[in-house]
Amino acid sequence: MKHTQIRVTRDKRKGALLLALFMFLPFLGADQEDVKGAGATQAGKCIKVSSNMTAVIQDGFKDKNIKLVKSTVYAVKSKDYKNIYFIAAKTGEGEVGVWSSNSLVPGKGILMAAESYSVELSVWPDGRKSKAKLSMFDNGFSDALRCSQKVGEIK
Repeated sequence: MKHTQIRVTRDKRKGALLLALFMFLPFLGADQEDVKGAGATQAGKCIKVSSNMTAVIQDGFKDKNIKLVKSTVYAVKSKDYKNIYFIAAKTGEGEVGVWSSNSLVPGKGILMAAESYSVELSVWPDGRKSKAKLSMFDNGFSDALRCSQKVGEIK
């Protein structure tokens, strides 16, 4: 009887370990850069977007020859929404696109195009037609553009 009891206890421990592993599995792909960016929630401040999140945005481009200029990818947390970041970035062609997400950690949020160029450029859903009805007049949208162009913090 003791052997059966020990075996059940070991099986429970294995199950708990597997459950814990699956709970933290999404974080295994996130590097320190992703986690640091995700914690920056001050509205109106420029947040440098991680290279992994930049790659996620770029993976949705219809034309795979168009690339984002990584040094220009910045986000600003909007004051108009509980948890929306506007992410602006220049392409190699010199155009600027704006996307939105409720997380800056790759795979942890919903990514949407926030204006006509980003809608045209990518397969990401049009946030202007979403329940949130994103607009270029929303708080954080123009700030993200300024961050992307000036590459610095808004005063």
